[in-house]
Amino acid sequence: MTTHRTRRPPRTITPAQIVTHLEYLGYEVDAPDADGWRVARHQHRWHFQFNAQPPGILLYCAIPIGALSSTSRAAWLDALNSAGEHSGVARMALCRNESGAYSFKMRARLGGAYGRDVFATLMDAWHHDQDLVRWSVPPALVQSNVAELERLAAFTANATLH
Repeated sequence: MTTHRTRRPPRTITPAQIVTHLEYLGYEVDAPDADGWRVARHQHRWHFQFNAQPPGILLYCAIPIGALSSTSRAAWLDALNSAGEHSGVARMALCRNESGAYSFKMRARLGGAYGRDVFATLMDAWHHDQDLVRWSVPPALVQSNVAELERLAAFTANATLH
Protein backbone atom coordinates (compact mmCIF):
# COMPACT_ATOMS: atom_id res chain seq x y z
CA MET A 1 0.00 0.00 0.00
CA THR A 2 1.35 3.35 -1.00
CA THR A 3 0.66 6.42 1.07
CA HIS A 4 1.01 9.86 -0.33
CA ARG A 5 1.84 12.79 1.82
CA THR A 6 0.64 16.14 0.78
CA ARG A 7 3.33 18.72 1.03
CA ARG A 8 2.64 22.16 2.29
CA PRO A 9 3.94 24.90 0.08
CA PRO A 10 7.00 26.57 1.64
CA ARG A 11 6.14 29.56 3.79
CA THR A 12 7.31 32.83 2.37
CA ILE A 13 9.18 35.43 4.34
CA THR A 14 6.79 38.28 4.90
CA PRO A 15 8.45 41.49 6.08
CA ALA A 16 5.04 42.91 7.07
CA GLN A 17 4.69 40.24 9.78
CA ILE A 18 8.15 41.04 11.10
CA VAL A 19 7.40 44.77 11.13
CA THR A 20 4.15 44.16 13.05
CA HIS A 21 6.00 41.97 15.55
CA LEU A 22 8.76 44.55 16.08
CA GLU A 23 6.19 47.35 16.49
CA TYR A 24 4.51 45.24 19.19
CA LEU A 25 7.92 45.11 20.95
CA GLY A 26 8.16 48.91 20.84
CA TYR A 27 10.31 49.37 17.75
CA GLU A 28 9.69 51.89 15.01
CA VAL A 29 10.57 50.39 11.64
CA ASP A 30 11.74 52.37 8.61
CA ALA A 31 10.74 51.63 5.03
CA PRO A 32 13.08 49.23 3.23
CA ASP A 33 16.06 50.48 1.25
CA ALA A 34 16.74 49.31 -2.31
CA ASP A 35 18.24 46.03 -1.04
CA GLY A 36 15.37 45.28 1.35
CA TRP A 37 17.15 46.32 4.56
CA ARG A 38 15.05 48.09 7.20
CA VAL A 39 16.10 49.89 10.38
CA ALA A 40 14.33 49.04 13.64
CA ARG A 41 14.65 51.81 16.25
CA HIS A 42 13.80 51.47 19.93
CA GLN A 43 13.75 54.02 22.71
CA HIS A 44 15.73 51.85 25.17
CA ARG A 45 17.44 49.18 23.07
CA TRP A 46 20.12 49.27 20.41
CA HIS A 47 18.78 50.00 16.96
CA PHE A 48 19.43 47.35 14.35
CA GLN A 49 18.91 46.55 10.71
CA PHE A 50 17.13 43.51 9.37
CA ASN A 51 16.48 41.90 6.05
CA ALA A 52 13.93 39.20 5.34
CA GLN A 53 14.80 37.38 2.15
CA PRO A 54 15.47 33.74 1.45
CA PRO A 55 17.16 31.88 3.07
CA GLY A 56 15.91 33.64 6.21
CA ILE A 57 15.89 36.70 8.43
CA LEU A 58 19.15 38.51 9.20
CA LEU A 59 19.58 40.95 12.11
CA TYR A 60 22.56 43.31 12.13
CA CYS A 61 23.76 45.93 14.62
CA ALA A 62 26.89 48.11 14.61
CA ILE A 63 27.80 50.25 17.61
CA PRO A 64 30.58 52.84 17.19
CA ILE A 65 33.23 52.78 19.91
CA GLY A 66 35.87 55.12 18.48
CA ALA A 67 39.63 55.10 18.91
CA LEU A 68 41.09 52.58 21.35
CA SER A 69 44.50 52.25 22.95
CA SER A 70 46.10 48.81 22.76
CA THR A 71 45.21 48.22 26.43
CA SER A 72 41.57 49.22 26.05
CA ARG A 73 41.34 47.29 22.76
CA ALA A 74 42.46 44.13 24.53
CA ALA A 75 39.95 44.74 27.33
CA TRP A 76 37.12 45.34 24.82
CA LEU A 77 38.12 42.17 22.98
CA ASP A 78 38.07 40.16 26.23
CA ALA A 79 34.65 41.58 27.16
CA LEU A 80 33.16 40.88 23.73
CA ASN A 81 34.67 37.40 23.61
CA SER A 82 33.14 36.69 27.02
CA ALA A 83 29.73 37.88 25.83
CA GLY A 84 30.10 35.94 22.57
CA GLU A 85 30.99 32.75 24.44
CA HIS A 86 27.65 32.88 26.25
CA SER A 87 25.48 34.35 23.51
CA GLY A 88 22.44 32.47 22.34
CA VAL A 89 22.08 33.58 18.72
CA ALA A 90 24.46 36.44 17.95
CA ARG A 91 27.85 36.43 16.31
CA MET A 92 29.94 39.32 17.62
CA ALA A 93 33.06 41.09 16.40
CA LEU A 94 35.24 44.06 17.28
CA CYS A 95 36.05 45.75 13.96
CA ARG A 96 38.32 48.61 12.90
CA ASN A 97 37.66 50.80 9.87
CA GLU A 98 40.19 52.43 7.54
CA SER A 99 40.51 55.52 9.78
CA GLY A 100 41.34 53.39 12.83
CA ALA A 101 38.00 53.81 14.65
CA TYR A 102 36.53 50.71 16.26
CA SER A 103 32.98 49.45 16.32
CA PHE A 104 31.22 46.47 17.81
CA LYS A 105 29.18 44.43 15.32
CA MET A 106 26.55 41.85 16.07
CA ARG A 107 24.64 39.56 13.66
CA ALA A 108 22.04 36.83 13.97
CA ARG A 109 20.27 34.74 11.35
CA LEU A 110 17.00 32.87 11.53
CA GLY A 111 16.75 30.33 8.76
CA GLY A 112 13.46 29.91 6.97
CA ALA A 113 10.26 31.89 7.02
CA TYR A 114 8.72 34.04 9.73
CA GLY A 115 6.87 32.22 12.49
CA ARG A 116 5.59 34.21 15.45
CA ASP A 117 6.86 31.83 18.15
CA VAL A 118 10.25 31.30 16.53
CA PHE A 119 10.74 35.01 15.81
CA ALA A 120 9.74 35.86 19.41
CA THR A 121 12.39 33.42 20.64
CA LEU A 122 14.96 34.97 18.29
CA MET A 123 14.17 38.48 19.59
CA ASP A 124 14.35 37.34 23.23
CA ALA A 125 17.77 35.80 22.57
CA TRP A 126 18.87 38.88 20.55
CA HIS A 127 17.98 41.16 23.47
CA HIS A 128 19.67 38.81 25.93
CA ASP A 129 22.84 38.78 23.82
CA GLN A 130 22.86 42.60 23.78
CA ASP A 131 22.51 42.56 27.56
CA LEU A 132 25.47 40.16 27.78
CA VAL A 133 27.59 42.75 26.01
CA ARG A 134 26.41 45.50 28.37
CA TRP A 135 27.21 43.34 31.40
CA SER A 136 30.57 42.15 30.04
CA VAL A 137 32.09 45.55 29.30
CA PRO A 138 33.88 46.85 32.42
CA PRO A 139 32.75 50.28 33.65
CA ALA A 140 36.28 51.66 33.21
CA LEU A 141 36.06 50.96 29.47
CA VAL A 142 32.72 52.66 29.24
CA GLN A 143 34.09 55.70 31.08
CA SER A 144 37.04 55.92 28.71
CA ASN A 145 34.68 56.05 25.73
CA VAL A 146 31.75 57.98 27.23
CA ALA A 147 31.42 60.42 24.33
CA GLU A 148 31.05 57.61 21.80
CA LEU A 149 28.96 55.34 23.98
CA GLU A 150 26.48 58.07 24.90
CA ARG A 151 25.43 57.92 21.27
CA LEU A 152 24.08 54.38 21.79
CA ALA A 153 20.60 55.63 22.65
CA ALA A 154 20.52 57.76 19.50
CA PHE A 155 22.46 55.29 17.36
CA THR A 156 21.61 55.32 13.69
CA ALA A 157 22.14 52.04 11.93
CA ASN A 158 25.25 51.72 9.83
CA ALA A 159 24.40 51.90 6.12
CA THR A 160 27.38 49.78 5.14
CA LEU A 161 26.68 46.13 5.85
CA HIS A 162 29.63 44.51 4.14
